[in-house]
Amino acid sequence: MFEIYTTLSYVRVASYTSHTLPCLNTKQVAVKVISKDQQPLVRVKNILWRISLTEQKSVIATEDEEDDDLFHFGQCSFDIPKRKLLKNNIPIKLTKAEYDILVAFVANPSRVLSRERLLNLIEHRVDAPNDRTIDVLVRRLRHKIEENPKEPQIFTTIHGEGYLFAADIT
Repeated sequence: MFEIYTTLSYVRVASYTSHTLPCLNTKQVAVKVISKDQQPLVRVKNILWRISLTEQKSVIATEDEEDDDLFHFGQCSFDIPKRKLLKNNIPIKLTKAEYDILVAFVANPSRVLSRERLLNLIEHRVDAPNDRTIDVLVRRLRHKIEENPKEPQIFTTIHGEGYLFAADIT
């Protein structure tokens, strides 16, 4: 019968005694191998290796998912799949059209989007929209997001061309 104590840097096999050795930190793993197997150390190393691979994959996957879905600009954070916009950690309600146009802006930062292109990106507007529809939606977003909607810093108008999403996205 053996007790195996491991940290990230080494594995030590100690004979089983009636008292237990204290763990030095929370990353140590104690595994009891109750077997007459000739190679318990190799089996335990293999199990620990598999566990570490699984933990690495889960950490990388959650970081990738969070990074792909969450955008920060100005004082706002925008989570696309959850349809959440927070300004200073306060939720901001968006209509479907406002959400669609904000997704279009976030997907095309520092790029001028014409009113026609923005109209094509808003799917649910079937009943004869015009370019003033975009103007109204941008004005609503400015009032919800900008510090001073009269002097916009995030949604900039490019006269004769369209709108520019000028915020730095992180």
